[in-house]
Amino acid sequence: GEEFVLATERRTRKPSSPPKVRSTPPEATETAVSWRLTVEQIGQQLSWELSGPSRKAVHLGPAPDWPAVRAQLNSRRYKQVGRALVDPGLQDLLQPLEPADELTLQLTPSTEPYPWEWIEVDGEPLCLRYRLQRAPVGVSEEARGLPRLGDSVSLLVLGDPTGNLPGARREAEEIARLWSDRGQAEVTQLLGAAASFDRVTAELRSGAYDAVHFAGHAWADAQSAYLHLAENEELRSDEARSLLSPHPPALLFLNSHYTAFIPAGVELVRDPKRAMTGLPASGGGRGGFTAAASVSGVGAFLGCLGSASDEGSAELAVALHQGLIDGLAVNQALRRARLSLRQQDPKNDDWRYFVLSGRGDLALRLAE
Repeated sequence: GEEFVLATERRTRKPSSPPKVRSTPPEATETAVSWRLTVEQIGQQLSWELSGPSRKAVHLGPAPDWPAVRAQLNSRRYKQVGRALVDPGLQDLLQPLEPADELTLQLTPSTEPYPWEWIEVDGEPLCLRYRLQRAPVGVSEEARGLPRLGDSVSLLVLGDPTGNLPGARREAEEIARLWSDRGQAEVTQLLGAAASFDRVTAELRSGAYDAVHFAGHAWADAQSAYLHLAENEELRSDEARSLLSPHPPALLFLNSHYTAFIPAGVELVRDPKRAMTGLPASGGGRGGFTAAASVSGVGAFLGCLGSASDEGSAELAVALHQGLIDGLAVNQALRRARLSLRQQDPKNDDWRYFVLSGRGDLALRLAE
């Protein structure tokens, strides 16, 4: 008969003489210039300010029709959202940028809950055209600091804690295998029932990890966002902030529904995992785990603003980790993974659901 594995814990240790790993931000493997685009509403206008090397330019245009944008988001008309958010003058403003340049979105509390990553330049969304990330809102880089990384990489992988998401389990197993095969990391892998609340919180509290990856079910209610762990337990965003703050990882990737934020206007149904309890999140604009990651000092946080397919999200996650192993910065690896996903199936929009915030230029790289 078939054998069902309910809980798996595996810890793969580094070779006795591990390769040296340096953390950074690194020198880019492709020539890139860093730019910052600040988006702020001033009265009935939207201010777009581009700053970069020896250059600063400002464009003022009409604010979008916010009720229409929110309605489009709630009805999942995503291409229309990108077109509704863009300003005709943005094309000229961004003209100095080259494809694959690094672009940081500096947003405000009022502009933060919208998917600016989707606005198009020359027919291509910003998140495909540039190495894109968001700056944390309300927390300065000086206050956040930069996570200290050692001479080798330590990775925590959590997969399918609820035991009913085989795709999430395969994703976690493949990511752990990639790092273990290259001998570049000590990997702790908690699958199924092994990813209990007590065990996960103990591992996060230990501060032993440079990177944490979660593949499972997440949702949000009127109180906060949360991750589903084994035995019907939940890890809420405020708990995560407390656990991560003493020793934040350089990279936190929560690959599940609405872990970055719920876009403004999006009305979530009740959590299908606990449909009889908890009020659903209403109206969108809620912070997911982004605020918790930012305040706790996580270097780069990657989450979702929607519900990508199981297959698409897993493919992107594996491709991202392969990019990190190849020495790319997080924003480079994410852009490469997005482009690969779209190239495989141009009709598949799963690449658009992922949001990177913080230090996208962080990398784990083998020393020469």
